Amino acid sequence: DLLVVTSDWLYKEAGKYNPHRVMIRNACQYEHFSIPPAQGFKDDKGRRVIGYYGAIAEWFDLDLLEKLAHRFDDCLILLVGADTTGAQQRLRHLSNVQFTGEVSYSTLPHYLDAFDVCLLPFQVIPLTLATNPVKVYEYLSAGKEVVSIALPEIRQFGELVRIGDDHASFISAVDVALRTGPDPHA
Repeated sequence: DLLVVTSDWLYKEAGKYNPHRVMIRNACQYEHFSIPPAQGFKDDKGRRVIGYYGAIAEWFDLDLLEKLAHRFDDCLILLVGADTTGAQQRLRHLSNVQFTGEVSYSTLPHYLDAFDVCLLPFQVIPLTLATNPVKVYEYLSAGKEVVSIALPEIRQFGELVRIGDDHASFISAVDVALRTGPDPHA
């Protein structure tokens, strides 16, 4: 009777099959992410943290992540989530990339609190084109700098999210975010 979708792409695609549809975008539990935890993650080397949490799966852009780790070798690239694509094995040669594995939802603020820049380093594929990533709402709830690859649903956030159309512009956006955002180590 009614099809509910979470993104413009799905709304348009679903319209080919069902004219009775409505779009309700994702959201998040604001209070869970907006209040800093009593104790957040600390890098044992005191580096700034470029972070991501969520599934590390086939849509994750490992080439981009490797370039990012090389460019920001003075930062920790912290990846929080289940790795189902062999990312940890592929990136094991990079000393500034750390994986935590999957953590509970209640633990996410512990890691998010430490992120100087939050990432959405996805490949642009049909799956990600249809995605309205919940993590962006969570990242923004914590008042964090956010950098995403150019996905249709990210446009709604305007200047709140820095966007890279390709690897070079993504890395440049991370650089700007690191220089613009507060440096907790300064």
